[in-house]
Amino acid sequence: DSIQARAAAQTSDAHLKEAQRLARVGSWELDLRTDRLTWSDEIFRIFEIDRNRFAASYEAFLHAIHPEDRASVNQAYSDAVANRTPYEIEHRLLMDDGRIKWVQERCATFYDGTGKPIRSAGTVQDISALKSAQLELELYRTRLEQLVAQRTALLEEAQRIASLGNWSWDVASGDIAWSDEIYRIFGHAPRSFMPSYERFIAALHPDDMPPIQESERLAFANGDRHSIDHRIILPHGEVRWVHEEAVAAFDA
Repeated sequence: DSIQARAAAQTSDAHLKEAQRLARVGSWELDLRTDRLTWSDEIFRIFEIDRNRFAASYEAFLHAIHPEDRASVNQAYSDAVANRTPYEIEHRLLMDDGRIKWVQERCATFYDGTGKPIRSAGTVQDISALKSAQLELELYRTRLEQLVAQRTALLEEAQRIASLGNWSWDVASGDIAWSDEIYRIFGHAPRSFMPSYERFIAALHPDDMPPIQESERLAFANGDRHSIDHRIILPHGEVRWVHEEAVAAFDA
């Protein structure tokens, strides 16, 4: 029975090691009474430390952490132990050849009847591939934002040259958005106020109100294109002719 039990334990241990290797997750335990640190095989692989040459120790752990992350890792663990809160942190490892790995650590600390911490146990997972993908995505997002900003600037410049602005009107909420050029067309500094349908109506030449409102009515009623020439009155009294083109979008 003892032989079978040992064999079962060895098989179970082998399966655990294989699972940790596949998941790139190692486990560790620190006896706070003796300061003895125990690492699973996978942590040695993650940290790229030869277990036959270097014993698992807090010093070896600190040495592998990127110098810029050591203080924050130390503080996070100390705070977790002192406050009895979960310990979870992502940080970098610095390999001997200069390579950088990212790991995620989690641990729980156990206490005796007097509240004194006696043992911490946790895991270390290699998340380098995930972090690399996140960093690449962030670079892509930053580049995309730069391209959007460039395209927006080009569009605004093109609209200024052509004296052509674009707008949108959310009929349900009443929100209206104007491009910078529409402000200029109506005689205002760009983004100097919040546009509204009432401000638009107030700028229209009174004689042109009926055909404008009829064109809008048909656009909403039949889905017709709103296409019309009309006059607007600028704040200083100048009368300006404009041409409007618009289409309405409908829900179900």
